[in-house]
Amino acid sequence: MEEIKKSYLRGISAWTKFFGILYSISAGFLILFGIIAAIAGFAGEEAIAAILGCVYVVLGGVVIIPTVYMFKSSGALKAGLVADDETKLTEAAKNGRSTLKFMGIMSIVVIALSITAVVIIAAVGVAEAF
Repeated sequence: MEEIKKSYLRGISAWTKFFGILYSISAGFLILFGIIAAIAGFAGEEAIAAILGCVYVVLGGVVIIPTVYMFKSSGALKAGLVADDETKLTEAAKNGRSTLKFMGIMSIVVIALSITAVVIIAAVGVAEAF
């Protein structure tokens, strides 16, 4: 493989690992704050805090999924470059594709939920105006 290609792939590996670390930290904070909010909500009998806490824990769990793919992709890419192994490079591409596919699907879900929330809020606002 040409050195310029290896250079680009090493850069992709480093950035993928970096984003994997950021996502891991984000997932940890989501889960931590979710647990704290849920405990506070249940203790204070505040249903909304308990519900939001549980939602944050679930979101933290969802964020872990692309994180795993990022770390797998980064590791396989680095190993494939060091050993000049096409199988590892293919595995890295597969995991990178899985990361982007998951993030794309989640983006569509978030957009759909946002649109649905706007429609519901608008409908409730109109209904209360009459």
